[in-house]
Amino acid sequence: MGNLFDYSINELFAPQWLDEETCACTEGVMGPVLEADVLIKLVKSSAFGTGGHPVTTAVFRELKELIASDDNCFKAHESEIGRPRILEVDAGSGLLLFLAKKLNKRLKLSAVIAPEETDTLWRNQRWNKIKNVEQILFSQFATHDSLPKHKHAFDLIFTQRGQYNWQTSFDIALGHFHHCLAPSGKLIYSGFPHAELPLALHIFGEFFHVMKVSIERGWPVVVGCPR
Repeated sequence: MGNLFDYSINELFAPQWLDEETCACTEGVMGPVLEADVLIKLVKSSAFGTGGHPVTTAVFRELKELIASDDNCFKAHESEIGRPRILEVDAGSGLLLFLAKKLNKRLKLSAVIAPEETDTLWRNQRWNKIKNVEQILFSQFATHDSLPKHKHAFDLIFTQRGQYNWQTSFDIALGHFHHCLAPSGKLIYSGFPHAELPLALHIFGEFFHVMKVSIERGWPVVVGCPR
């Protein structure tokens, strides 16, 4: 994905507007970002997700829509523990998680992340004054031992890099998401090329009802709920 989009130019040296109200910028970038209603500041790093890639924009749009509508997917754990639980798989910089928290302070955040990105996520968390983000390494998430712990644990799961950094197949990734998602939950799934959309939809349909498919500059986003 990085070969198709040069984030080093488009993201690291200019503010990135995800919509007319929401902006992300890396350290040292100033100017119009102060006009944003919602602003996330990020350290300079190679972690994916500083706002410029069309996948990030598209997943944020779906995420914001669910939060703004107070979707029913947030109700299950809210009644049990007082806070809906959301999970980003392959969280990178943490941008989308932090934006979700700013849009709904009740959310309980969890991030599946690669070991080399844990420090970046932690630094961005501190910089944006976001508390209590649970970090889960891929090696702790996609294992047989983790299955009981994560069964139906999350009200919303989203990913902007599909199964690629996980280095697994569509069916294994989607099967694991289905296991971890509450019966009333929602999944926002993206990060695969348009050419693979028919295959992704076929396998997606084995686990989830397809509720919405959108395309952002050639990148598909699929939203669904468990069967």
